[in-house]
Formats: sequence, C-alpha cells, structure tokens
Amino acid sequence: MDNYNEDTIRTLREQLTARNFADSMVSEQANDEFMRWRMNPQDIIDESERLLRCLVWDAEQKVFIRQPESVPVMNEQGILEILSALRALLNRNTFLGSRDKDEIARRMRFIYTSINSHIYHNYERFNIDIDRIPFVIHNIMEVIESAYIRSLLGKESRDISTSIKEIHSFNTAENRARKSSLPGWVPFFGGKK
Repeated sequence: MDNYNEDTIRTLREQLTARNFADSMVSEQANDEFMRWRMNPQDIIDESERLLRCLVWDAEQKVFIRQPESVPVMNEQGILEILSALRALLNRNTFLGSRDKDEIARRMRFIYTSINSHIYHNYERFNIDIDRIPFVIHNIMEVIESAYIRSLLGKESRDISTSIKEIHSFNTAENRARKSSLPGWVPFFGGKK
C-alpha cells in the first residue's frame, strides 16, 4: 500500500484543479473562435474582393495573384464602393436574424435594385465594360443572398447554439474520460487502496 502525505494529496488536487481549469479555458476559447468565425463576414467580403480584382490562388507562392492576362472587373474606386456596400449589408445581425422567405425576397429585390442602378449609373466612372455588369451584379447578389439565407427562420442562431452545445458536450466527455484514467480513489488519511 502506498503511503501519501498531505503534501502529495494537495499536489494531486492542485494538478487536477489546474487541468480542469485549463480544459475549461480551452473550451471557452474554442467557443469564442467558433462564434467569431460563424458571424464574421470578412471571408465573404474577401472572396468578393478577389472576384472583383480577378485574383487567383498561386499554390507555389501561397498568395493570391492576378494573372498577367486578366483585368480587374472595375477600377479601384468601384471595387472600394462595392466592398463598402457589402460591409454595410453583411454583418452579424444579418446572420443571426430570423427572417421568413418573403422578407428575404423583399430585401433581395431592394438590394438588387439599389446595386443595379448604382453600378449602371456609375459604370463609366467605375471603368466597367458594360457587358460585364450582369456578371458583377449576379456575383454580388449571390454573396448577399447566401448570407441572408443563413438567417432563414433563425437557422444560423439555432446552428450556432447546437454547435456550442456539442463542443461543450465533447469537452465534458473528454474531461470525464481523462478523469477516469486517474485512479478511482483519492488517497486520504485512513483510506484504503
């Protein structure tokens, strides 16, 4: 039978407490990162910017580049105005809202009309080839519609809630498994192995 003194018992308890605290911190960080990723529209806006600038991924250099034969869809001023409009339209409220199909359709018609007229009224200033305007509008509308569909009847809010519960459940199960690998008894004075 092993003999445990008070210092050994205290050390074991401190290690177990520190491990539980570290596990809960990792779990909270994972939840925070997950929430930021799900609600941050920056990836969507970055993808739109790459599309407008005609950038492609160069696997060798590990950066986005413009191929020599490609030309941006519009000039810098046009790109910045479109990206600014996307930032205004796509935010966490867009994703976390609870909209029905009719409300999404109404919003999409309004956004389409606004973007369509803005681009057609400014196509010379933006230096857009008039034949490319439908391509530009279609791609912008696809990005916006995809974001709004995430809010259909609160789907995104429910998905996030479910995912966080699953992460928490997984972390709890992992903690239980780790604890079960420790001896099934905690030594104390007068206890037996």
